[in-house]
Amino acid sequence: MNSQWRNTNRQGKNGPRAGPAANQKSATVARRQRRKGKQRKGGAKKNHMKRVASGAIFCPDISSRHWACPIHRTTPYTVVKERIVTNIATNATEDNVVLLGPIFSLSADQHTTTVGARGLSGSNTTVATPIVSTKLPAASYGSKVRLRLHRFSVTVTCDGNAIGAVPPGHIYAGTLNGPLDIAQFTTFADIVTYLQTVNQVHGRSAKSCCDKPMRLATHPLDRLDWAQFRILNSTNPTVPTRFADTLAPVAIIIKKQSIPAGVLSGDYSVNWTITMHCEWTVIFGNDPILQATHSYHPAASESLIDGATRAAQSVGGFLQGAGGVLQGAESALEAGAAIARRAGVL
Repeated sequence: MNSQWRNTNRQGKNGPRAGPAANQKSATVARRQRRKGKQRKGGAKKNHMKRVASGAIFCPDISSRHWACPIHRTTPYTVVKERIVTNIATNATEDNVVLLGPIFSLSADQHTTTVGARGLSGSNTTVATPIVSTKLPAASYGSKVRLRLHRFSVTVTCDGNAIGAVPPGHIYAGTLNGPLDIAQFTTFADIVTYLQTVNQVHGRSAKSCCDKPMRLATHPLDRLDWAQFRILNSTNPTVPTRFADTLAPVAIIIKKQSIPAGVLSGDYSVNWTITMHCEWTVIFGNDPILQATHSYHPAASESLIDGATRAAQSVGGFLQGAGGVLQGAESALEAGAAIARRAGVL
């Protein structure tokens, strides 16, 4: 018996050799640990946040799952998703300037349904064309509704030209590091000079945007302002003047392209499609039917938002192709993994 006991517990190269009983015990422990892991409280929530991070958490078009701010984990509200599409043709003599982001009213610290402005470089900023949301509650609701723009991303696609040739021209785009006050500039050309001087926009050719759309993601600027619900202003500004401090605005500059002699301008000009993906969080008041749509949502951690914000700032919010991060990854999964690693999730 002693000899048999010594043979089954003989010292091996990496420690004592395990006999059949030890192997059976280790398998039982492993099964218990797996069973315990499935029953661990909050496990599904943690995996949910990993899936959110792996899809670039600030892009509602990539990450379809909604996550709440940490301070809103006990606040019921309704999520309203919206997609706004704007088509622009390349101009032969002037640059097209598009500025996108949440805009507040000047008279009061209130939200408006305006999410951007556009204009030609030679025009005055006071005649900017507003880009307005159409799915938000009517402005007549007034103080009965409070809302905030939770996430906002932009996709830019080049549709080519009518003659089917290789589209000429370039585009410059990027997410800014701070709010932009349009009223401080006289013309849109001054805004173009400012953006190119501070180097906050990235350039790409029209041909590359035909192959792979350009995606730009915003990130929170002021965390407190970003998390605050505001009253919807009853009189939206016809001319946007000031972007909010909540989310970083997006700037897009479609450069002018001269037309060769003998070619029709309508056939040679390049067509662009700008798609805005908005995710609003809305709290309805004095309306029991609309209040019935309120619900609680899983909240993201502060560390996840901090890390993702730093990662978005480091690349200027510029997500190339199907979601790769600035000349790096080429897929949405790799882009999200880069942000998740920066956030300490993966």
